[in-house]
Amino acid sequence: MAIYFQVESKLKDISSLLEYSISILIGTFFIFTGFGKLLNVNELIIGIMRYGISYKLAPLAVFLPTIEILLGLLFYFPKTRKLAGIIAFILLLFFSAVYIYGYFTRDISDCGCFGVISFLDDSPFIVLARNLFFLAGITWLINRNYYKSPVLSGWQRILVFMVAIVAATASGASSVRPLYEKTHPWIGKPIQETPLVQLTTISKNSTYLLFFYGMNCSTCWQIIEQAKGFQQLSVVDSVIGFTVGTDSSLRKFENATKLNFRSILVDKKDIRNYVDYLPTIYYIQHDTVFYVQKDNLISPLSFREKILKTGQIYF
Repeated sequence: MAIYFQVESKLKDISSLLEYSISILIGTFFIFTGFGKLLNVNELIIGIMRYGISYKLAPLAVFLPTIEILLGLLFYFPKTRKLAGIIAFILLLFFSAVYIYGYFTRDISDCGCFGVISFLDDSPFIVLARNLFFLAGITWLINRNYYKSPVLSGWQRILVFMVAIVAATASGASSVRPLYEKTHPWIGKPIQETPLVQLTTISKNSTYLLFFYGMNCSTCWQIIEQAKGFQQLSVVDSVIGFTVGTDSSLRKFENATKLNFRSILVDKKDIRNYVDYLPTIYYIQHDTVFYVQKDNLISPLSFREKILKTGQIYF
C-alpha cells in the first residue's frame, strides 16, 4: 500500500512538472510571436492584407501583438492557465485555418508568426505540425486545470497591467514608425553571390526589376501596372517576372493583365529560396542588388527621382 502511494505521488510530481513545462513553452511562444510583430506593426498589417482583408480592417492588427504577449504571460500563472488555454486554442485554430487558406489560394508560404524575427519561421509543414502540437498541449492543460476562476494576485495584476501599457504603447508607435526594420542581406551584393543567379542571366551593363508575384495574390494584381510602367517608361532595361503555377495558368494571367514583360515559372518548393513574401521586387544595377521592396512598389517616376538620381533609398 505504501508503494502504491509513493508511485502515485511520483506520478503527480511528473504530471505537475509536465504541466509547468508545457505552460512555459506555450507562454514563451506567444510572447515571442507578439514581440516579433510588435517591432514592426506596419509589416504585420501589410502581411494581413495579403490574405485579402480590407485595408480598412487590417489596421486592427495593431492590437494583436499586445494580445499575444499578455496571453503568453497568463500561461505563467497557474490560476489563469485555463483561461489562457481557451483563448489560445481558439486563436491557434483560427490562425491555422487562415494560413491553410492563404497557402492554397494566395501562394502564401510564410506564416509571419514571429514578425520581423523571420529566422524563427519554418516551412508550412513545420508550422502546422507545431500548431497541432500546441493545440494538443493546450487541450491537456485545459482539462487538467482545476482552478475555477482566473484570479490574479496583487503583484500579478500590476505586472499584467504594466506589460499591457508598455506593449500597447510600443505597438501603436510601431504602426507609425517601425521600431525595427530588417536590412535585406542581399542589398549591395553581386547577384552571383545570391540564389537569384540561378533564375536568369543578367548583363552587367543593364538594369533589371525582378518581380516575384503570385497569380492569386490580390496585392500583386494591384501593383502589376506599376511593374509594367517600369518597362514602358524605360526606368529599367528589363522587367522579369517570377511566379508559381502552370504554363496554362500563366498564359491566362498574362492575357488578363496584358503583361509587357516575360515571366518565368518557379517551382513552388523552391520559391522560398528567393523570397519570403509575395510580392517582392529586386532592383538590379551594375550586376548588384541595389534595392529590395516587399508588398508594394513605388511608382516608376518616383523611383527614378528618389533612388536613381540620388543613389539613396528613402523608404
